Amino acid sequence: SYDSFTYVSSSDVYGNADAPFKENLPLRPNSPHSFAKASAELLCNMMHQTYAQPTLVVRPFLTYGPGQKTHMLIPNVITAALADRKISTTAGAQGREINYVEDVVDGLVRAATTNAAIGETINLGNGTETPVRSIVEMTVRLCGKDLSLIDSSRPYRSNEIWHMRADPTKAKNILGWHAITPVEQGLLNTIAWYRQHPSFT
Repeated sequence: SYDSFTYVSSSDVYGNADAPFKENLPLRPNSPHSFAKASAELLCNMMHQTYAQPTLVVRPFLTYGPGQKTHMLIPNVITAALADRKISTTAGAQGREINYVEDVVDGLVRAATTNAAIGETINLGNGTETPVRSIVEMTVRLCGKDLSLIDSSRPYRSNEIWHMRADPTKAKNILGWHAITPVEQGLLNTIAWYRQHPSFT
């Protein structure tokens, strides 16, 4: 419904839960960012349950695409590779799913305009996990660069989340949504954008 309030949360609220992450798992934030997201979710749910406000919560999983700030993983790798700079990463054993921005936007629009979504919490993710190292290597290759640019000596975070992937069942059943952009195509689209915007940060 266009009269509802859609809160865009984050997959980070699951913390180190067992993957795949289902929406009924307890909130386990492990950073100030995820704590703020989890707190706002609780507020939305309270407003819906106590005051009958039409709210819903969506949890996008790792999203990438043109125009993303370059401190994020994929644009950081792309801009470094295109400039022939060293790419500083961990060993990359942690697993992540990545979702192209156009797919995520489609999911957000569907959530905001689907009456059956009101009162629900819904993951927006494809459910396919890939090691970070593989994501980085694929991105560098698609930039046409050599993997020797990768320096994987950065230490892991003390609160590292080792596995992060969605259970996308609710999004499919309630919204009729699933991610449709192949990873390679999404990365190629993103690389092309940064080639055209070399000064973007």
